[in-house]
Amino acid sequence: MKRREFIFKAEKNAKEEFQGKLTNAFPIEVVGEPVPFFYEAEEISQFAENVKAQVGENFGRKFNPEPERVRKSLLQKLENILNEMLRDFLTNNQLQKGKAEEKISSLQKQLVTDYIQEIKSFLEQNEFAKEEILEEIHIQFKSRRVAAFGENSSSSSASALEISANHHDHHQKHREYLEKSRNDLESKLEKEYESLCNSHKRHLSEVSSIVEEIVEELIENYKENLRNYISTACKSQKDLQIYHDSISSSFLSQFNEEQNPYPDSNPERSHFSEKLEKGLNSVFESGKMKLEQDIRALDDIYREAIKDCAVRYEEKMERFLKDEATSLEELEVAHFQTLDEETKLLEEAVDLKIDLNQNQAVRQANLPGYVENLESSVAPIFDLIKMKLALLQDEAKALAIEWKLECKTLYETTMKENLEMADDMESLQSFHKAATLSAGEALMDKMTDEENRHVSFDILASELESELETKWIEFQAKFEDKLKAKLAKLKEIVGQAQEHYNREMETHFLNNQFIRPDYLEELHKAAVSVAISKVGGESDSKLSSEITSALDKFLSDFQTRNDMNLNIKFKPAIGIDLGTTNCCVGVYKNGEVTIIPAKDRDNFKTTPSYVSFNDEGTKCVAYGHAAKDLFYINQKTTIFDVKRIIGKPMSDPLLQKDTETWPFKVTAGERGQPMIQPPQPPHSFRNFRFAPSPFERKRRRIFNAS
Repeated sequence: MKRREFIFKAEKNAKEEFQGKLTNAFPIEVVGEPVPFFYEAEEISQFAENVKAQVGENFGRKFNPEPERVRKSLLQKLENILNEMLRDFLTNNQLQKGKAEEKISSLQKQLVTDYIQEIKSFLEQNEFAKEEILEEIHIQFKSRRVAAFGENSSSSSASALEISANHHDHHQKHREYLEKSRNDLESKLEKEYESLCNSHKRHLSEVSSIVEEIVEELIENYKENLRNYISTACKSQKDLQIYHDSISSSFLSQFNEEQNPYPDSNPERSHFSEKLEKGLNSVFESGKMKLEQDIRALDDIYREAIKDCAVRYEEKMERFLKDEATSLEELEVAHFQTLDEETKLLEEAVDLKIDLNQNQAVRQANLPGYVENLESSVAPIFDLIKMKLALLQDEAKALAIEWKLECKTLYETTMKENLEMADDMESLQSFHKAATLSAGEALMDKMTDEENRHVSFDILASELESELETKWIEFQAKFEDKLKAKLAKLKEIVGQAQEHYNREMETHFLNNQFIRPDYLEELHKAAVSVAISKVGGESDSKLSSEITSALDKFLSDFQTRNDMNLNIKFKPAIGIDLGTTNCCVGVYKNGEVTIIPAKDRDNFKTTPSYVSFNDEGTKCVAYGHAAKDLFYINQKTTIFDVKRIIGKPMSDPLLQKDTETWPFKVTAGERGQPMIQPPQPPHSFRNFRFAPSPFERKRRRIFNAS
C-alpha cells in the first residue's frame, strides 16, 4: 500500500514539474493581454523533450533500488503520461493561436470598416473634395486606426512577458507578430483608400462629364429656343436682345440653382457657369447676325412681289366686274377675296425665294407691314372699279322699277277677281299665295340673264313682296267687311231656324211623357229639316250645314227634360252626405229635391257630426246640434270627426296624430281597424263599432223600402 502511494506521489510530482516548466517557458494565458499568446509547436516539442529527460532522470533516481525491469516500466508509464500532457499543451496552444488570429482579424476588419465608413461619410459631406485634401484625410484616418490597433494589441502583462523572456525570446516574437498584423492593417487601409480614391476620381470625372453635357444641352436648348423664337415671335433686333437677356438669365439661374452640383467654393462651379454664359452669348450673336441678313433680304423680295400682286389684282377685278359683279357688296366681297388671294400669293412668292425654316419668324413679324403696302397699292384700283359698277347699277335700277310696277298690277287684277270668289279667309289666303307666286314668276321671267346681273333679284323680289303684302292687307280689310255682313245675315237666319226648331220640338213635350232616346233623335232631325225649309236653306248646302250644327247643340236640353220625365215615374230617393264636420240629408220626389232640416233646428239644413253618450257609455243621449252643445261640458263622452277614422288602419300616421287631439279614446281592433271606446261603466268594456249591427241593417232596408 505504501509503495503504491509512493509511486502515485512520485508521478504527481513529475507531472507538476513537467507542467510547471512548460507553463513557465511558454505562458499561454497572460492576464489582461488583449491578444492571446501562442508559440510554434516544434519549439514547444523540442523544449518538452529536454524537460521530459530531466523529469525522467529525477523520477528514475527515486526508484534506483528497484529492479531494472520495474524501473523501466515505471519510466515508460511516466513518459506516456508526459506525452499526453504535451499533446494537451500543444492543443491548447493551437487553440490560443486560433483565438489570436481571429481576434487580430476581427480587430483589423472592424478598423477597416470604420475607416471606410469615415471616409465615405467625409465624401458624402465633401462630394467634390480634391485629391490632396482626400490624401490628408486618409493619412489622418489611417493614423487613427493604426493607433487604435496598437492600443488594443499592446502587451499589458509585463510580469508574464518577463517570465517568458527569462527563458525564450517569446516577447520579441509576440511583438513581431503584432507588428506584422499592424503592417497588414496599414496595407489593407492603403488598398481601401486606393479603391475609394479611384472611385472618387471616377465620380468627379463622371460629374464633370455630366455637367459638361448639361452645359452643352442647355446651349443646344437655348439655340433651339432662340431659333423657335426667331421663327415665331421675333419682330426686331430689340425684341431679340430682350429675349436673350431674359432667357439667358433664366438658363444661368436654372443651371446654378438646380443643375450645377459644385459648391460655391469649388472653382469648377464658376468654370462651368462662365462656359455656359459664353456659349449662350455666342449663339445669340450668331442669331442676331442671321436675323439682320434675313430682314434685308426679305424686304427686297416683298417689294418685288407686291408689284406683281397689284397687277394680278387689277386683272381679276376687271374680269369680275365684266362677268359677275351685281352689287357693291359683291364687289367688296370680291375685292377682299382677291386681296386675300394675292396676300397668300404674296406669301407663296416670298416662300419660293427664301428658306422657310430660317425666315418664317422674320416673315411673320414683317408680313402685316407688307400686307398694308399691298392694300395701299390696290386701293386706287378698287375705287376705279367701284365707279364703273355704279354706272352699270343706275341703268339696271330704272329697268327694275318698270318690271316691279307691271308685276304689282298683275297681282291687283288677279286679287280683285278672286275677292268675289272666296268664301272664307282661308280660301282668300290661298288666292293671295297663288297671285303672289304668279307675280314673282312674272318678275323672274322679265329678269333675263343678261339684264338682271346688276339688279339683285332677291332685293327686287323682297321689295315686290313688301308692296304686295301692303295690298294684301287692304284686300283682307275689304274681305273682312264682307264676311261680317255675311255672318250677321247667317246669325239672323240661324235665330229664325232656332225658333222654328223649338216650336216643333215643344209639340212633343206637351204632356211630359217620356220619349225613347232613338225616337227623340229622329224627332230632332225632323225638326231641323223643318227649320231649314222654313228659312229657305234647302238649296244652300253650306247654310244648311251651319244651321244643323247650331241646332244640334239644343238637343241636349230636350234630352235632359226627357230624362226628368223618366225619373218622375220612379219612387222617391234619399241622399245622405256624411261629412267630417256636418251631415246633410235630401229627398228626391216628384222631380224635386227637398233638404231635410236638422232636428229641432228648422233654420239649419245640415246636422253636426257629433254623438254624445251618457257617463257610463251605455246609451246615446244626443246627436247633431244637441251633442255639439253638450261637447263643451261632456268632452270625454262626445264623439266627433268620425270620418277621419273611417277606412284607415290604426297604423295610419295621420290617424295617430289625430288621436292625440281627441278627448275620446281610439284603440286597435282584432284586425288592426280603429275602434272608438266610449266611457265604460265599472268592470265593463265595450267598443263602439262603425259597422252597423244586423238589426240596424234590417231597419235601414225597411226604411229604404218605404
